[in-house]
Amino acid sequence: MAVLVALQPRTLHSKTGYVGQLRAALRLTCSGGLRHASKTMVLGLTPSLYVKAGSAIFGVYGIQMLLVPSNMMTDHFDAPATKYTDFWIRGQAASLGSLIYCLQNMKAELAAKAMLGLSLGIAILYPFNAKFGYLSQLEVKYPMHYVPEVLMAGMTIAGVLALK
Repeated sequence: MAVLVALQPRTLHSKTGYVGQLRAALRLTCSGGLRHASKTMVLGLTPSLYVKAGSAIFGVYGIQMLLVPSNMMTDHFDAPATKYTDFWIRGQAASLGSLIYCLQNMKAELAAKAMLGLSLGIAILYPFNAKFGYLSQLEVKYPMHYVPEVLMAGMTIAGVLALK
């Protein structure tokens, strides 16, 4: 059941101002399921739903890594794929598949924390490292490289919201 709050003239920064009212309006009360009825969730995002969404996203990446590892290289960088890059990328598919299996068989709250750590870690080490070059100096290929940047930023934000 959505909490309906009419926006009334108030200050932007106060706890009961526009921001507070907007947060209250976006909260949905959860009755039953994996969360206690006393807790709220933002926009219906539960830890369980977050883990399922993340598993689907990383599952697609894992399948791509297994079946078309060269595309992971050539879609994002102006460099040719080699048998060596294909080897490393294909091997990562096993890690992702095993991780997804484990996350699906853990308690939702713990799995969501692990998914948040995975999303944040991958965001820092892969797309944003490639973009900003703080660990590696790479030439990324746009617009395709926007996909992992947006996905990993979105997954990290969603994880924070799901665990509130």
